[in-house]
Amino acid sequence: MKKLLLVGLASALLVGCSAPAALNFTPTDLAPVTPAQKINSELKTISVSIATKEEQKGELQVGFMGNDYEQSFKTTFKDSLEDSFARTAIFSDDASNKLSLSAKILRFETPGMGFTFDTKLLVRYDFIDRKKGISQYVTEIESDGSVPLDYAFMGAIRATEARNRAVKANIQKLINDLKLNTSKFK
Repeated sequence: MKKLLLVGLASALLVGCSAPAALNFTPTDLAPVTPAQKINSELKTISVSIATKEEQKGELQVGFMGNDYEQSFKTTFKDSLEDSFARTAIFSDDASNKLSLSAKILRFETPGMGFTFDTKLLVRYDFIDRKKGISQYVTEIESDGSVPLDYAFMGAIRATEARNRAVKANIQKLINDLKLNTSKFK
């Protein structure tokens, strides 16, 4: 009985030492682009939405913790895109061409249980010319995220961090894609 009580207390202590995971999607290693990589357009608005059943290209587990989580996910994703674009200065603030960005989550899969929580993300980014009302550049970016078992004791913390890493990688890939495709924005 004493052993069972000791194991229970030790488990409670270990769980209590783990801080809850927070959503954090902004890549940390972003730097301003070179003048040749700058896009001669101003990005005015960003919206993030979730694909309909017909648009999905895999499982969508964005609102798996309810609508509050889905809304905080979309807000955090939008804020991270804005921060990433600001830190790279990839868009020109004084350009005559104005754009809107529509980011649509097509796939977001995290296993319900696991050790590394291998997460898959697919996002369609549609840059729309606000004057002409047409898509100027559309790209789909796929990314992965996983976390080693020694990252945290609690699976929920590892799952959230794997999702954070998948989104960070997706935004980083988008920035790299834009650097290579500046001619699409002429």
